[in-house]
Amino acid sequence: MNVPTPSLLDIVTHTPLWVWPLLALLIWRGLKNTQARETDARGLLLMPLILSALSAYGIVSSGFSMVVGTGLLLGIAGGMAGGRYLEERHPARVAAPGRLLLPGDWTTMATILVTFTLRYVKAVLGAVQPEMLTNPAVQLFSGAIGGFVAATLLTRMGLRLALLQTPAVSA
Repeated sequence: MNVPTPSLLDIVTHTPLWVWPLLALLIWRGLKNTQARETDARGLLLMPLILSALSAYGIVSSGFSMVVGTGLLLGIAGGMAGGRYLEERHPARVAAPGRLLLPGDWTTMATILVTFTLRYVKAVLGAVQPEMLTNPAVQLFSGAIGGFVAATLLTRMGLRLALLQTPAVSA
């Protein structure tokens, strides 16, 4: 039996309603990060840990295999390099003891949208063509993106937490 491929309208209208407020909240949070802001260690932890957990869940839900693992390792290597590069390009500065001044940038927004889109596409594939989720190219890509996102965020978070350990310099 040949089942017709659903249209984009079918996909969007069959998406659970809770997804759209979640997307709005994530976009709002990403937009907040485009502005310079001051934060403490707790503020540094929230988004990287949430998005890394979502990436990890996406990898685990793919059914861990050698292909997923290879993608994950490639993504982690690239993400660590990317996190260092981004932190050098948009460095945080010590604002006061225990507080950092973070520059506004679009990295968090991009990360949020990539993570959300990947999870959304995987959910749609799982509903429409579940056999696609076992495709090695899909698994490699999913592992690589998940590893890249998590490693980028965790690398930047680690560098920023280390910076909090340095004393503020008077100007």
